[in-house]
Amino acid sequence: MPDDEILQKIWKLTNELASQQQTNQEMASDIRSQLSDLKQRANALQTTKEQENVNSSMFNHLEQDVSADLAVACILAKHNDLLQQHQTVMTHNEELQAENYELKTLLREYEAGLETVASKLRNYGGNFMNNQLRMRREYEALLDAEKVWTT
Repeated sequence: MPDDEILQKIWKLTNELASQQQTNQEMASDIRSQLSDLKQRANALQTTKEQENVNSSMFNHLEQDVSADLAVACILAKHNDLLQQHQTVMTHNEELQAENYELKTLLREYEAGLETVASKLRNYGGNFMNNQLRMRREYEALLDAEKVWTT
């Protein structure tokens, strides 16, 4: 009976590990989709801000009667501001990509460790069963020999 309990525990642990692995895969998928959404939002935000800045700059310059030098200076200032915003978004995007890479690496390591544990448990269970069968055969052989001896 204790052998059955051990096998049940091994079976239960294997099921729990498989369930945890499935949960981890789902979490990784969620993280990937969140990262994709963030990238799309960042691109949309960047495009929207650039359009708003360009449009407001153009309308402001058309409505005002300013000299050509002042208009060029304003356009250059807006251009520099847009370049700075672009650089900020690109830096944030690179940080997110690095974080994504780290999370993927961590997930791969976890899954490899989980697979190693599951493999060891399978090997242990197989060895345990083989030992039980071998012992049963030996005891049956001894009992048979004793029956022959006593008869």
